[in-house]
Amino acid sequence: MLLVSINAQQAQAQAGNYIVVDFLANTLFTVPPPAGPPVAIWTGAPFVFPVGVAIDAAGNYIVVDAGPPAALFIVPPPAGPPVAIWTGLPFIAPVDVAIDASGNYIVADLAPPGALFIVPPPAGPPTTIFSGAPFAGPQGVAVVPGAPPPTPTPRPVGGTVLPANKVAILAPYLALVGLVGAVTVAFAVKRRRKP
Repeated sequence: MLLVSINAQQAQAQAGNYIVVDFLANTLFTVPPPAGPPVAIWTGAPFVFPVGVAIDAAGNYIVVDAGPPAALFIVPPPAGPPVAIWTGLPFIAPVDVAIDASGNYIVADLAPPGALFIVPPPAGPPTTIFSGAPFAGPQGVAVVPGAPPPTPTPRPVGGTVLPANKVAILAPYLALVGLVGAVTVAFAVKRRRKP
């Protein structure tokens, strides 16, 4: 399981439960403390490769999925179903999501040159907060309590890698994701065939 940290305000909103997103099981879980067991909130489609989760002020689960296609979902408790907030570009490989004091979704995308997006609820569109150096592939994002909402900046014309080039650069990452999935499936099949 890929454990995702949640801040104190989010933990209080969930009455102390831990929220876990597991990309190998393609599942969003709630785990009651101190020792579980995990309870599946949602498994399978439309999730493809869920890698990050946050909780909004209303208690909804906000899940970022590296895809393909890359997507941001809202999952109403207690059991969904997930509803797409935004799918596709400008997301290439989103890996984490946080929520600011105004309720905006802040998404980190690790695809070169690396980007941070703001997505206003309920349905976007995403706007670039920052892209490029010094980012090389941001993998996490958090919002400091009391921080003012970020001010999106327009992307410089001609100064960044085009989305088509991002996909080409990201190909090894996506191949690794496919390899992990294939190995996981092969292992599961092998385990089931043992007498």
